[in-house]
Amino acid sequence: MNVAAMVDEVARAVSSTVSRAIVPLQRQLDEDLQASDGALSRLIDRQLRSGIRALLGEPARRAALDAWVRATAEDLLRRHHDQIGLTVRENLEALETDELVAQIEGRVGADLQFIRLNGAVVGGLIGVGLALLRHAVG
Repeated sequence: MNVAAMVDEVARAVSSTVSRAIVPLQRQLDEDLQASDGALSRLIDRQLRSGIRALLGEPARRAALDAWVRATAEDLLRRHHDQIGLTVRENLEALETDELVAQIEGRVGADLQFIRLNGAVVGGLIGVGLALLRHAVG
């Protein structure tokens, strides 16, 4: 057997061994990534939380992050405002009237009640004023 054939045979053997070892690792990694309570998810969560705490604990780094987030948001809004408006419009048009009213009232219900109350009070005062004016004139 020549050297090239031996190298090919060793390469095939190594490739086969590595493949057999990688398949279970890949399966385990896929399972860990899909499971929200898996060891990998907990590790990533822990690392992210500690990194965020460290970042937010330093005022200069927090200010730099805030500035970056603001600049990025402004840039994204400026570049994609047409698409954002279109997406909002499509989502609003897809809602049934009752569902849209329920969402609006859920978000601004207290303000709507205040507006209704003010409207009733102002309308009542105008009505009383007009009645007094009519009584005084006629």
